[in-house]
Amino acid sequence: MNKIACIAALAMLTCTSACKRVEPAKITYLEAAKAADAMLAAARSGDIAKIDALYARDMNAINPVEPELATDSATMHKWNVELVKLKFDQMYYTERKIQLLDGEEFIITAKVHATSQTGPVKTADFRLTNVYRKQADGKFKIINEHLSFAAPAAK
Repeated sequence: MNKIACIAALAMLTCTSACKRVEPAKITYLEAAKAADAMLAAARSGDIAKIDALYARDMNAINPVEPELATDSATMHKWNVELVKLKFDQMYYTERKIQLLDGEEFIITAKVHATSQTGPVKTADFRLTNVYRKQADGKFKIINEHLSFAAPAAK
């Protein structure tokens, strides 16, 4: 009987050790910065497929020149097409803050400056907040985006 109790205890101990939940690797600051830089690179590229690929299917977004809230990929695609038409050849962060959340999500809050030599708008300054979430395939995609025009500089 004692032998059976020892075997049962050993089996329970083995299962408890082997069945522990494995925590996913937490995103690092450098990985989040890389994702933020990839977003601007895609926007500068003018490649609509690259831009659309940045967003999760279940995303939400606010755009300062659009009356509706984007809650689906089709609306976001429409907005991205309009972004490509602006033909920004330069787009960079003038300020950027990265907040790492729970290892599966992070937030980029930034000011962005964009210029175009051939597009209808020659220069634009806007504020951007993007929330990224790790997807089932391991990629981080934007689940929430808020764009607004930057306030004019104080005189």
